Amino acid sequence: MLKPADAQMIEVADAIDRKLARVFGLSGHDLLIPLQGESRTYVNLEVANLDFLTKTLQKPVNAIERAFTEVLPGLNTARFNERGLLRLDSKTQAEVDQLRLNSGTTTANEIRVRDGLPPLPAPQYKPAPARPALSVVKGQEQAQ
Repeated sequence: MLKPADAQMIEVADAIDRKLARVFGLSGHDLLIPLQGESRTYVNLEVANLDFLTKTLQKPVNAIERAFTEVLPGLNTARFNERGLLRLDSKTQAEVDQLRLNSGTTTANEIRVRDGLPPLPAPQYKPAPARPALSVVKGQEQAQ
């Protein structure tokens, strides 16, 4: 049981959240606002944040790219590198990397370079020591 002032504060906060969603052109789900009649037992926060950023930044990024392209000389075009924004959540990325390693489509060093890590050093193989030559004693040749 809430005091009337506390209940009213919650209602005002929900109304503000809904207005923000409308301003950005997002659904309540994108802002992690619980909607009436909707139940979400599991929401991956990384995926929700990625979805929010993609939807809110796509129009301004495209406008900036167009503006830069217009002032660039020749046939040059401006494009943002959105890889950091569009990366997978950590668990899914690890699973994809493991599949690529197992299938042989990528190497561990390629993944390390993508992640900004130095490549692993090449393994150093030492040749096995030379075996001493077998000496055969006269008279025992037949036994061997």
